[in-house]
Amino acid sequence: MAKQALDLSRRLNYPEGIDESAFMLVKAYTEAQRPYEAESVIGSVGGEVRIRSLLAMSEYYLFKFSAENKAYYKAFPLINKAISLTERSGSAFWCAESSVLLGKYYFKQGKIAPGKASFMKAIHSFENAKDYGHAGYYYTALGNQLPDDGKTTAEIRKALEMGVRRYVEAGKKKEAAYTLRDLALFNIRYKQVALAEQQLSQMLEIFRSINFEPTSNTLYILGDFYRLIGEYDKALSYALKAVRIPGITTLQRINADELIANINSAMGDHNEAMSYYRMVLDYTVAKNVATRYLVLHRLVKAQAATGAIRPALRFLNDFVRQHPPLLHIHQQMVANARGDLYSLLGDQKRAANYYLEMLRLEKMVEQERSKDLGDKLPDPDKSVYSVIGKFYANIKQYDKAKFYLQQSLDNMQLADVQDLMETYQLIFKSDSALGNYSQAIKSSQAHKRLY
Repeated sequence: MAKQALDLSRRLNYPEGIDESAFMLVKAYTEAQRPYEAESVIGSVGGEVRIRSLLAMSEYYLFKFSAENKAYYKAFPLINKAISLTERSGSAFWCAESSVLLGKYYFKQGKIAPGKASFMKAIHSFENAKDYGHAGYYYTALGNQLPDDGKTTAEIRKALEMGVRRYVEAGKKKEAAYTLRDLALFNIRYKQVALAEQQLSQMLEIFRSINFEPTSNTLYILGDFYRLIGEYDKALSYALKAVRIPGITTLQRINADELIANINSAMGDHNEAMSYYRMVLDYTVAKNVATRYLVLHRLVKAQAATGAIRPALRFLNDFVRQHPPLLHIHQQMVANARGDLYSLLGDQKRAANYYLEMLRLEKMVEQERSKDLGDKLPDPDKSVYSVIGKFYANIKQYDKAKFYLQQSLDNMQLADVQDLMETYQLIFKSDSALGNYSQAIKSSQAHKRLY
């Protein structure tokens, strides 16, 4: 269809039609893995459409393939061609888009410094021109795309804060509110709960000032935030509002359903949670969504909580046979689920083996995360240190429990209030058993502050 449109536009000498149909044809050829034909179309056009086409082809190789695949590296010369063309054309926007795509290319390889430099090149060009709207956009993009490897935490936060500032200076209130939302999500991960709630409140205040109704995604984020801090009635209210938004997409509905399941599970209504988890799991499997093993873990955990531990284990094993996990993070989630179920069955030796398998996979999981370009890899419900520490506390190996639970607290990012309370309670129990009474008192006080 795109080829026919291109031929017709050329016969009619219709420049706009030629440009758009050529661009669509490049995308079609690229996605059909016919790169030579795509390149021949690119060679027949010029100007902005050539730049757009080069970037579209680059994005295909960049996002379709891992950095370990040879095809991934085909993106690099295409991006450089686009950069060369944009520098000659003088288009600030396409210069920025090309530079940012190069930054994403570097980030996916774990090359933080050149990736950040590519983003900052785009940002500085707009700041120098006092175009703060575009500067805010690219600061926000940097904050959301920069891999969080533990060393980049401050840089990510600063980029998002600068995104808010530049949007405010440009008078772009809605965009500033959305970046505040991103900043709140980031701060939640690092236990800055009060600050995150303040930023979410500022976001809602801005929306009210411009008569803008929160989207389903925003309502989901609000619901999940209040779930994490244990305000389940408020969480459920936002989740149900998210479901009722007119025009909600299937994916948004699934996300809201998963949130409702998580809230019901936290409230102890495991049968209701299971019914929602099953719907979500079916969708994530059909669409090959990266969260499917996380949903699987939550489903079998809810099933086990009803007393059906062996059926939950059979379901888990059947699922894994049909859908073998390939990523290390997915293998880690399966090991976590198996460890939990065997522990409930009283087979602590086998449970320990699965939990230690989680620990063995941790470094490889961190490597996967360092090359993640955004939200593709899910966060587990609990860190590997938290899981292992709680296991050892429950089987009364308190010296090991204290070590891993303390590691969990020291490295904790996203955690719900129930998880945090349980962690402090078990550290108190471990310290008491080991005779560390002053430390036990501190943990008890921290536990009480969470009520």
